[in-house]
Amino acid sequence: MPLNHLLVHIETSTNTHAFVPYMFLSIVSGTGLAVYLSAVKNVWLNNAVRTVLLIGMVLLGYFYLMHYKIESDYFIDTTNLREFVSVSAKLDDKILTEVGTQIVLAAYNKTSPGNSYTYDWFEFNGISGPKAYGMAVKDGYFDIIQINGNWFTRRPIYQQISDNVLSNLDEKYELKYKEENFYVYIRSERDAK
Repeated sequence: MPLNHLLVHIETSTNTHAFVPYMFLSIVSGTGLAVYLSAVKNVWLNNAVRTVLLIGMVLLGYFYLMHYKIESDYFIDTTNLREFVSVSAKLDDKILTEVGTQIVLAAYNKTSPGNSYTYDWFEFNGISGPKAYGMAVKDGYFDIIQINGNWFTRRPIYQQISDNVLSNLDEKYELKYKEENFYVYIRSERDAK
């Protein structure tokens, strides 16, 4: 897990990136266990290790399934939202997105990923945390702001960020896109760079 995610106490944004290494490690560990079990000549010890491994795999599968059911609420279809942002983004726009990576990638051809910000970490005028997001919105720093509705319970820090962003939206920003629970605000043309 990247050190910066640990330092800001946001480990969830790396969960989707950990899938491929886990697959690789499962194959490697499975091969090692097979070699170990074939080397053990004691039948009782061999059966005991196999039983413990089987119970362990069943429990891990169960816990993973429970975790998946909880996490699956977070994965909503963003196809239309991504298409809107892809068309609406202009060269070097600064984008704030609650959805995250999907929006960053949708605007990739028009703006640098360095100009796209998520709810994981942001610093503005020497201030970090939820207040920094609100200050940046008030100053008109972002060109596009994407916020989720209340289709799931946010983590408390994300709720604070959303509250700060929404409370600082003013006439500089217009609601240009609304689909179910996705909202996109774009800085009005009179304030555009």
